[in-house]
Amino acid sequence: MAGVHQEFNPGDIIFREGQEGGSMFVITKGRVKIVRDFGKSNSTLARLSQGDFFGEISVFSHEPRSATAVAEETTVLLRYTSQEIEALVENRPSIAIRIIHLLGNRLKETSDELILLKQQLRSQ
Repeated sequence: MAGVHQEFNPGDIIFREGQEGGSMFVITKGRVKIVRDFGKSNSTLARLSQGDFFGEISVFSHEPRSATAVAEETTVLLRYTSQEIEALVENRPSIAIRIIHLLGNRLKETSDELILLKQQLRSQ
């Protein structure tokens, strides 16, 4: 289960918000920006680099992509399908633990940001 190597140039769209998912990516080289469309403006949700993964939300939720991923520089990715991820997790539980830890960290960061925004709104 090696995944499929894909290369992207700066500015290339890896996937768009709303597209069908079914795969996630691991960055082996380069940087990726995760962007969410909010009507007339975009918001950068994350900047990721070598060793990071993304696209997992649609893999685990079976929902369309929740954001757009854009290569910020020449970027090489490993693409894993849902089926490959399931097989990896079954055969190597340590990978599942790493994914759970990372998802937990992302959830905590999101919760912290939400609390900060609520505090800012209350102080206005």
